[in-house]
Amino acid sequence: MMMKMGFCDKWIKWIMECVFTTTFFVVVKGETFGYFCSAREIRQGDLLSPYLFLLCIEGFFFMLSNAERNGTIQGLKIGRRCPSINHLLFADDSLIFSKAGEKIYGGGKLH
Repeated sequence: MMMKMGFCDKWIKWIMECVFTTTFFVVVKGETFGYFCSAREIRQGDLLSPYLFLLCIEGFFFMLSNAERNGTIQGLKIGRRCPSINHLLFADDSLIFSKAGEKIYGGGKLH
């Protein structure tokens, strides 16, 4: 996603190192007693987490807008002269709007 948005390779490498090389130091009474690596990489609550979320969500909504522009999906229109809406975002919640239709998948119909 960062490559698509035009971030330089050096910056992307720095961010990816933060994501995949998370380590923790044990400090007791002000003294460091070694470190251990996280098995779960970056986690919720990490200071970098909201920024990575924003980068990903920006790419997701770009893909939704692009799909609507190409006619792959059709957003919701409130009125005839109003622009269509294909998504709404509040904090980390997303609502996706699209016209429903009938499709045939493997002999069965989905409604």
